[in-house]
Amino acid sequence: MKIFYKKIFLLFLLANIFNSAHAQKYWGAMYIDLNTGIAGGSYDAGSSNSAQNTALKSCQLKHKGQKNSCQFVSTFYNGCLSIYWATNKKAGWGFDDFGPHNAKARGAKACHENNGKNCKEALTICTTRYY
Repeated sequence: MKIFYKKIFLLFLLANIFNSAHAQKYWGAMYIDLNTGIAGGSYDAGSSNSAQNTALKSCQLKHKGQKNSCQFVSTFYNGCLSIYWATNKKAGWGFDDFGPHNAKARGAKACHENNGKNCKEALTICTTRYY
């Protein structure tokens, strides 16, 4: 009987560890310049605001001091965000909390639905804990 209770206790302990790990939010964000298709992002930030600030700086830095029009796309947590950009300055993004494959597929679809021509992946970002 002692072994039975030890197993139950171990399962209870593992379940609590698993649930507490899932409770943490790993934030990300994305910005894009629709004129150039240059995008910047962030991942694993502690808050939505921190993720947005880092993503904006990332987009601006990629322009190497040139004038830019980095526009906010979205924040997200515990997943992947993908943005597709088209040569006619249209874009679309997709999110998935399982992994990059579905986020990319949704981003490409959204770009085409927004009448994008020649949609191409601009950036895909995943936080540490995507599932």
